[in-house]
Amino acid sequence: MCNPPFHSSREEAVKGSLRKLKNLGGPTHKKEFSLNFEGQANELWCNGGEALFIKRLIRDNALFKDQVKVFTSLVAKEDNLPKIEKQLKKAKANHHIIPMAQGNKKSRIITWWFG
Repeated sequence: MCNPPFHSSREEAVKGSLRKLKNLGGPTHKKEFSLNFEGQANELWCNGGEALFIKRLIRDNALFKDQVKVFTSLVAKEDNLPKIEKQLKKAKANHHIIPMAQGNKKSRIITWWFG
């Protein structure tokens, strides 16, 4: 199961944390909070964010389609699904989306396979 970085930059990560804190009634000034995640920069954000990361993953996975039956990834941002599904179609991969929810947090798992 891939858990991709879902931000495209540190600034986007900070903006997302501020939005979450505002929705929860917490501090909304950068100096008053710490990021609500742990990890190294390359684990938290990458060029193109979650959508481009997963699109690259799909492209790379095609090289291993005879060795691995099913590939999976978390997809945090629902808005990224059309871009990811377009890449799956381009790669001639079948896919299935599994919705998940825990409290107010909604996410999904996308699975894909070739052939």
